[in-house]
Amino acid sequence: MAALFGFKNMDLYLLDQIFKGHLTKEHCILDAGCGSGRNLIPLAKNGFTISGIDPDKDRLSQIKYSLGTQAQINESTIENFSAKAQYDYIICNAVLHFAKSHDHFDSMLNKLVSLLNVNGQIFIRMTSNIGLENKLGHGNNGVYDLPDGTTRYLLSRQKVDIILKQHHLTLKEPVKTVFVDGLRSMTTLVLARYTSQRLKS
Repeated sequence: MAALFGFKNMDLYLLDQIFKGHLTKEHCILDAGCGSGRNLIPLAKNGFTISGIDPDKDRLSQIKYSLGTQAQINESTIENFSAKAQYDYIICNAVLHFAKSHDHFDSMLNKLVSLLNVNGQIFIRMTSNIGLENKLGHGNNGVYDLPDGTTRYLLSRQKVDIILKQHHLTLKEPVKTVFVDGLRSMTTLVLARYTSQRLKS
């Protein structure tokens, strides 16, 4: 229980990745859209090598307050971020559904993939249309008004297949979606880059 308390308030689905051994202290991690550090802070305090980016400097200041010089963070949007190193594990939790269009979503995803090491993984959690197909009106360039009153870019199962093929990625786990009382759907993807041997086959 003490070990679990060290990850208090962390996203449950990301914690599951740690328990399964998919996210480890040996990984170089990027939290893309880290906000005020919900996941970054407990990971850093538990010895994980993690950096973060977010465009909101006020939220980043909360991480600096908690971690001090231990914090490796940059003020940047995902699509404009550049780094000398690549990452073994990229977290993008509840961020991509703020895309303003298909092109904006693709721009952010392209950047994430470009930052990924060979054999690296990307954890994505975002809103989707899965289970809501018959409850939505006409969207505008991938963006929909949801029954819960929010407006979000929605991932579709067809879009997942396009992403896998276009970026030479594979599903580390099956696509998992939580259907929230007919109001919204939250989908979790764990994507892995093919090895060089897989690409040659």
